[in-house]
Amino acid sequence: MSQPRPDEFKPPPECPVFEPSWEEFKDPFAFINKIRPIAEKTGICKVRPPPGWQPPFACDVDKLHFVPRIQRLNELEAQTRVKLNFLDQIAKFWDLQGCALKIPHVERKILDLYKLHKLVADEGGFDIVCRDRRWTKIALHMGFAPGKAVGSHLRGHYEKILYPYSLFQSGANLLAQEAASKLMRLEADPELEKCVQKPVQPLEKTGSMESMETKEHKLLQDQAQRQSCQTPDACPSARRAKRMKCEAFCVKTEPGEPGESKPNLRRRMGSFVAKQEPEKEIPIPVKQEPAEIKEPVIEVEKTKSRYKKFILPVPPSPECSKPHEAFGFEQAYRDYSLRAFGQMADAFKSDYFNMPVHMVPTELVEKEFWRLVGAIEEDVTVEYGADIASKEFGSGFPIPNGRFKVSPADEKYLQCGWNLNNLAMMNPSVLTHVTADICGMTLPWLYVGMCFSSFCWHIEDHWSYSINYLHWGEPKTWYGAPGFAAEQLEEVMRKLAPELFESQPDLLHQLVTIMNPNTLMAHGVPIYRTNQCAGEFVITFPRAYHSGFNQGFNFAEAVNFCTVDWMPLGRQCVDHYRMLHRYNVFSHDEMVCNMASKADTLDVVLASAVHKDMVAMIREEQQLREKIKKMGVLHCIEAKYDHLQDDERQCAKCKTTCYLSAVTCPCSLQECWSVYTISTISARALSPTTH
Repeated sequence: MSQPRPDEFKPPPECPVFEPSWEEFKDPFAFINKIRPIAEKTGICKVRPPPGWQPPFACDVDKLHFVPRIQRLNELEAQTRVKLNFLDQIAKFWDLQGCALKIPHVERKILDLYKLHKLVADEGGFDIVCRDRRWTKIALHMGFAPGKAVGSHLRGHYEKILYPYSLFQSGANLLAQEAASKLMRLEADPELEKCVQKPVQPLEKTGSMESMETKEHKLLQDQAQRQSCQTPDACPSARRAKRMKCEAFCVKTEPGEPGESKPNLRRRMGSFVAKQEPEKEIPIPVKQEPAEIKEPVIEVEKTKSRYKKFILPVPPSPECSKPHEAFGFEQAYRDYSLRAFGQMADAFKSDYFNMPVHMVPTELVEKEFWRLVGAIEEDVTVEYGADIASKEFGSGFPIPNGRFKVSPADEKYLQCGWNLNNLAMMNPSVLTHVTADICGMTLPWLYVGMCFSSFCWHIEDHWSYSINYLHWGEPKTWYGAPGFAAEQLEEVMRKLAPELFESQPDLLHQLVTIMNPNTLMAHGVPIYRTNQCAGEFVITFPRAYHSGFNQGFNFAEAVNFCTVDWMPLGRQCVDHYRMLHRYNVFSHDEMVCNMASKADTLDVVLASAVHKDMVAMIREEQQLREKIKKMGVLHCIEAKYDHLQDDERQCAKCKTTCYLSAVTCPCSLQECWSVYTISTISARALSPTTH
């Protein structure tokens, strides 16, 4: 058996797979509670229904229409995105100097300029690395074999490409005598032309003091605009979409092969053995952009003309109260039917792997997916029909009085607990006691996948359970981490991609970032995987991070639910959201009070959980009211917060949905009453007009 390459993906261990008997399968909540002690240790599990459980597919494949999201794979992975952002900055820097950047090869591999930059910075900077002769050490850390003179090559590339940029980043005046002399020596070096090429007709002389100052100022402005960009992928995606005009960055051609021909399997899979040849360089063209762009205009090839930039928050359906999420993907122009999307998806996969779709091994797709998300030099784009509302388009499961006519033999599926239209709102699910409209959780969502389309690391709203059923099609590959490892996973991602989290502290709540499971496992995070096949369920447990991708064209349906064991976690989640200033989907306090008002209808286990939750809730409320009295708030009136829509009673500071009490103030800029939770009020914030 051949040994895997060091950089080849190694599948994590498998999660538990359960095969309930018909008797166990009768009650989904009893069965989930039974397997919970085992399954919550891995975060995700798979459930295979008993043989013969085959609900009919209720969607009309021609009438279901949707507009998919566009996913550029190498912009999903956190560390790859950081590298691409860095390359954008380097390319922009040299572009402003009137030069075009080319990335060199070292030992037949594209030089990782970002890693080289970080390693030199960690060692104290270019001058110290040179003084202490640490370039061989740098080469070893970058993965090059010892015994070769790679260190000197790295020094040369760093000095020519990165050193001028690092001088600028450090705040050095590029016109100062010492810095200018270093730059002049670099410009006089003919070897510089191999990495940084000046255009044939530069727009201005880069040597003049005025143009140098203008460029420094322009670069500073450009970086400030980048840092102020709120949507995580909006700016990089827009720039890199323009870069896609030059396929030289993405496609490596073999000798004798036309540059525009369709790549074969060996080339696309990166498995051919490259011949010994001189180092090649990959250009990154950077297009000059105006100082102000009101609406991003993305120029791409005609074959990609159906894509448009989508950088605004995703609006929910009018009847939904689910909060808006910042979203970094793009929306396709084309509206697909289910059948048309399937034709496109199958054609993509068979063309990519050069074989019929069902003959491609799942292990091969998995390794190729993780290779692509980590490859800065390849730009593979796929589409994903995600979060399609079943209320609007119809569920894949049959429902009473639905458009799909159920045969007498299949009527048993209408009321079955494993029908996801029923499961979330069955009595054992505490979400049945939420009066607000939470269609984002309790009504199923539909997902239409194609090869490589993916869902990024995330946990469910309010740390709830989720259950996903794959109606038909090719498998969906899942990765999960147990709930007890959630903070550990978050810490690893912040540590490895701090640049992303500095501007987006709640990045993991935006479902736009993925990280290789092998990377997380190398830092001690327990990760498990599974291939969900057609007719199988995958269940995720409270606060269990999960992610994954689709092996090919498939159709899945998912919904959230909450059981009695979730209740203390649900309250902990609301406290966590308050610290993040994140909106709630529903009021946890209101749900508990609704349950308490119907205590005589609850079973003893649920009633006991409600009692414990209420004790904690009332104790905290009493402490906060005592605190606010000491601050001087003495007058209060009764407020019917449960009569208001959620968006009319959200704390102006922490965004929590108020229910038990709040402090209101008329001093807002909008000349309306602002609502604050007591826990967010400080004595400094109070004014004589506070009630």
